[in-house]
Amino acid sequence: MSSFFRSLSGSGSSTPTTPPPPPLTTSIPTSPTILKPPTRPPPLEGEHLTLYQTVLDHFSPPDGSAYQLEGAEQGKEGLLRSESMWLTEDCLCRYLRAQKWDAETAITRIIATLLWRRETGIADDDGGEGSKEEGGGLLPGPLAEKSFDGDDFVVGWAESGHPLHYQYSARNTSNDPQTNLLASFWQLERVQDLMPAGVEKQILLVNFAGAMSAKLPSVTVIKGYIHVLGAHYPERMEKAIAINVPWMIHSLLKVVLPFMDPVTRAKLSFNEPTPFIPDEQLLLDFGGKLNLDPKTPEYRQNVIELCREKRKAYRERWVKDGSKIGASEWVLKGGDEGEKPVASTPFEVDVDVVEGLP
Repeated sequence: MSSFFRSLSGSGSSTPTTPPPPPLTTSIPTSPTILKPPTRPPPLEGEHLTLYQTVLDHFSPPDGSAYQLEGAEQGKEGLLRSESMWLTEDCLCRYLRAQKWDAETAITRIIATLLWRRETGIADDDGGEGSKEEGGGLLPGPLAEKSFDGDDFVVGWAESGHPLHYQYSARNTSNDPQTNLLASFWQLERVQDLMPAGVEKQILLVNFAGAMSAKLPSVTVIKGYIHVLGAHYPERMEKAIAINVPWMIHSLLKVVLPFMDPVTRAKLSFNEPTPFIPDEQLLLDFGGKLNLDPKTPEYRQNVIELCREKRKAYRERWVKDGSKIGASEWVLKGGDEGEKPVASTPFEVDVDVVEGLP
């Protein structure tokens, strides 16, 4: 188990000793060590079921007609396959919970997210084998490169199965706030790929060590991140832990926190121990034993290949389930198959150039 900020002392000596770090690895953990496996969410009942049905009927009309996206570019009002697959039962429920089960507001927010995903290109990102128009492929060019510069990445899981999403301000190589934001949410899409059946949220781990004032995010960037997270990724945060927080960030947070939803604000903590994350899944900086350089081509290829496999299986299950809006993520993630995590061995692939998921 991880014992973050553990006290190290040599037996019979008053001088603390620090053991040498484990060797640098280019492999990544491929499965969580879940102590209590998640179970399928219970079925909705009563008023919640009625409200969910209202939202579902909006995007999947009971008369069988095709839904037309309000506000979409003329001639492109129909949903992409990736968008229909994104509109799961769990997705609709996340928006309903975030809006205190106000169906009309949830519908408005979902429409806004569908448009945002198109504008940013994330709607083209379903990991399938189809054409670009059907949602095959990933974001190309500078954003894909930015997503692997080592400042924002995903690796490992907590014992609860929640994937670990790391951010390092000192490693940021871009001065474009929009690129930084989109790259971070591109990574959050990868985090979602790695969520086991029954898990809907991430654990965000932020290290500000070594970040000079020029590298620290501005109030505008922090507010923008919080806005996108709340508006387009509701109910996706289990916990956010920051370490080595400079006084400037503390000052910024005093400005930003009042604008944050109280439930989300309660999930933020600073320099908190992480005994709920196994050592082998947690990076050294946070007290674990995983010594990984996320800037290497090997890491990039390993995480892309792992996500590709999971996304392909997800899409195949969706097609098998009828390619319908309102599918269960428990089913799409393999929960009904009793899917067991692959063996906890390092994941290696041949070092070929991989530009993105299919």
